[in-house]
Amino acid sequence: MQLRRHPDLHLTEALDATLKRADTFMPLDVRSAKLVVFSDLHRGAGNSADEFLRTETTYLAALWRYFQAGFTLVSLGDMEDLWKEPPARVIATHRASLQLERSFHLQGRYLRFWGNHDESWGNSQSVLRWLHPVYGDALRIYESLRMKVVDGTCHLGELLFLHGHQGTWDGERLSTVARPVVRHIWRLVQLCTGWSSNQPENVLKMSRGENIMQGWAMRNGLTMVTGHTHRPMVRRRYLNSGACCFSDGSITGLEIDGGEVRHIQWNLSSSTPNSIVISHAPLVSVLG
Repeated sequence: MQLRRHPDLHLTEALDATLKRADTFMPLDVRSAKLVVFSDLHRGAGNSADEFLRTETTYLAALWRYFQAGFTLVSLGDMEDLWKEPPARVIATHRASLQLERSFHLQGRYLRFWGNHDESWGNSQSVLRWLHPVYGDALRIYESLRMKVVDGTCHLGELLFLHGHQGTWDGERLSTVARPVVRHIWRLVQLCTGWSSNQPENVLKMSRGENIMQGWAMRNGLTMVTGHTHRPMVRRRYLNSGACCFSDGSITGLEIDGGEVRHIQWNLSSSTPNSIVISHAPLVSVLG
């Protein structure tokens, strides 16, 4: 009789495999680092199923300020919602935000990842066909990326960037079922009603899956930087950027700047986007 494997093993084994496949990047110096991490735009085709339409103005204003301030932009997956729409429609609809991201890329200040809703970008031929004409050549799309954090010559820890769907029920294990449901049922519901399930959330407690990820990161001597759940947070060994598709027009992200990591929220108030810091911590405190 074969014993059933504990479901938590699927998550940790998927993370183990993702770590083995991870690319490596140049060290991040805590004294000079200026990174902003956004994820989960879910850019669509400009219809009522397009989650990004509510937040596009906020996102463009935030990106322009980060570009002027010299930040490196980290796009952590689900930038396009290819479960709902084909690439051609999404790219034709959202030229403005894509061109602004291109500006980061042309200055060597852009890191892009794929998630479950834009997993097509894990295929180099799809990237060559659809994204290179927009961003230009030499664009790489990562699944996961390891980045050492240093203070001069002193090693402080290591960050692992990934979308965060790997091994999860909703993001990977049931994706063959979830994808057609989203395309043919949920998309139709949104087209008819305009309703969005992406409500901003004040995260006070980590979910079971987040706790498993945090424990896995501790055992591997890493700090995870993820998206996917739309639940922004700053915790020891676990950082989540949240999302850029909330129904109230707000977006959340992470700033790594001045030796700190900050959970920030941009809101559209009186037609003028502005940012507030929800929580913050010294970067060294989340690394160990």
